[in-house]
Amino acid sequence: EDVILNEPVENWPLCDCLISFHSKGFPLDKAVAYAKLRNPFVINDLNMQYLIQDRREVYSILQAEGILLPRYAILNR
Repeated sequence: EDVILNEPVENWPLCDCLISFHSKGFPLDKAVAYAKLRNPFVINDLNMQYLIQDRREVYSILQAEGILLPRYAILNR
């Protein structure tokens, strides 16, 4: 964990397969940079994790896929 949080991606250990889930404090930008640098097999779409941080985007994606949603309202401030 210390390496991921505090080291540049060039110092991260090599891996053949990368799975990454966004959470508070997780360096998503660094995970994306690592994937670009090392080109491992990536299980999940890292760039999509930026979108799922915004509830409005999530609803948009669900609607585009034809998934039924309850009535909802969005307030942009």
